[in-house]
Amino acid sequence: MSDKRVKHFGGMDNEISKGRISDETFKKAIFEYRERIFLVILRFIKNRDDAKDLTQETFIRAYRSIDNFRGDSGIYTWLYKIAINLAINYKNRNRISSFSSIDDVPEIS
Repeated sequence: MSDKRVKHFGGMDNEISKGRISDETFKKAIFEYRERIFLVILRFIKNRDDAKDLTQETFIRAYRSIDNFRGDSGIYTWLYKIAINLAINYKNRNRISSFSSIDDVPEIS
């Protein structure tokens, strides 16, 4: 990664950590990280369509809670954590729904 790129996105982290995020800055974050976030989620849940939905939900949740971003970590780390939490919730919901009802299980004769 070039020094120019590090400085640019380091500046974006600083803007957000000071609570001065603009829509333009957030758009830059989406553009920079959407593919990486998508691939993280896809590797975790192994469903392309749902991974797209969860990627979108990651950025929606980040935008809604941008005031909670403390700046203790970089933007990507924060987005990654949101994405992983959404993916874990997805897996837990689908694991529960994949069990059969006791009424659907055939009796053993």
